Amino acid sequence: MKLSKCFIFIFLTYSLFLTTGCREESGLLTIHVLPVGHGDASIIRLPGGKTLMIDNGTPQTAELIARYLKTIRVKQIDALIITHAHDNHYGILSFLAKQVRIRNLYLNDIDHIRDINLIAELEVLRRMGIEPQLLREGDEPALDPEVSVKILHPSDSLSGDLNRDSIVTLLMFKNQTFLFPGDITPDVQKRIASDWPGNMPASFALLPHHGDTLDPLFVQIVRPGIKIISSGPSEYRLPKQETLDSFPENLYRTDRDGVLIFQSDGKSLTRATGLMKKLKTLPPDAKTKPA
Repeated sequence: MKLSKCFIFIFLTYSLFLTTGCREESGLLTIHVLPVGHGDASIIRLPGGKTLMIDNGTPQTAELIARYLKTIRVKQIDALIITHAHDNHYGILSFLAKQVRIRNLYLNDIDHIRDINLIAELEVLRRMGIEPQLLREGDEPALDPEVSVKILHPSDSLSGDLNRDSIVTLLMFKNQTFLFPGDITPDVQKRIASDWPGNMPASFALLPHHGDTLDPLFVQIVRPGIKIISSGPSEYRLPKQETLDSFPENLYRTDRDGVLIFQSDGKSLTRATGLMKKLKTLPPDAKTKPA
């Protein structure tokens, strides 16, 4: 479905605002979480200037993501991690590759993909010279000397459940930690919590599966300072009220708060409120395919 002209106008107006106001200082880690409805799209600008993108939204938001990348002056994505094979996470792969250079593409599976749309997308990328690479627990893609990128899941043996097998990425920048868990299920959340490094809570976490049910140990151990739910209209009626109740403070939602930008110097994490306006996500007539 096409996005309404009104929504596109609002988004482009917002983009013009960012063009004049968005100045990402070197030495900072900046996270942009985009309002892509029932999907995920996060852009992380690393202190040394490289760009990591984790998931790339839905097919319906292709033009909006392209404009946003142009607005914040991203011409190259040094690493694109697609957490799993649902089209509200990989939705614009080939389109994105025609807008910006993708140096490295990472997936949780290559040889056993059953999604015919993703297979077609990857074939387009291969013709462009972009060969997907696997990520597994224990991998540490080298992107920035000041930022550790660690893959916490999946292991070598995939379960076949697309959500459960999502790539889980942990970024560590000095004493700040940032968790991007894809759509992992509560049993995987429990294992992540059991193996959580040290006694420090996460500084930032994108909550799994658009605010779905959380494992109690995950809530207790990971206990992120900043919580983000990327959500929009879907038949699952996410986020769950029980999840909202688990985090009464510092909880942000893309369906309510629009674009979310946070910056860290490695010692603290702050919301870049001066760079943002209120921006609602997809209108009721532009729902994304639930996954």
